[in-house]
Amino acid sequence: LRSKPLVSHYFDFWFFESYADGAGTKKAKCVGRDNKTGCRDWFKTFWAKNPPVYDYSDWFPPRYQVFGTHRVPISSTNKHIETWVFDEGKDFWNTTCGPWRRWYDKGGWIITPKNERVCSNFYDKNPFVFLTDNGTEQLRQNSTVLHEIERALYKK
Repeated sequence: LRSKPLVSHYFDFWFFESYADGAGTKKAKCVGRDNKTGCRDWFKTFWAKNPPVYDYSDWFPPRYQVFGTHRVPISSTNKHIETWVFDEGKDFWNTTCGPWRRWYDKGGWIITPKNERVCSNFYDKNPFVFLTDNGTEQLRQNSTVLHEIERALYKK
């Protein structure tokens, strides 16, 4: 067993495919790398549904964001991420912290109560990004500011 991770940063790579829907509108969807089933299998396993379909303009052209020592490509906008409903329309992903369901060995998936997913419960142990009144983004752990950046750097 390892007591510490080998690296402090890691990347999740999601491979997307663009296509035109029946009305000729450009769309994008996650396909994964394994015979184009990776995303479908992941979403079926963890969300019990197909991967979402996005507007092409939500993902392309990508922006670049510094992560650790690397500039990595990120989606063109945040709209599709910030408005994705993960639990049948009750909560958006960015309103709670932690998994909305967990595996229970004796009964399968169970819903994690919302009061166990309150983000402020984790402020002292984990860093969170906050948008200040003047538009600056701060990475803070509890009340300690770890990093600060002008939000204008994120714009297209």
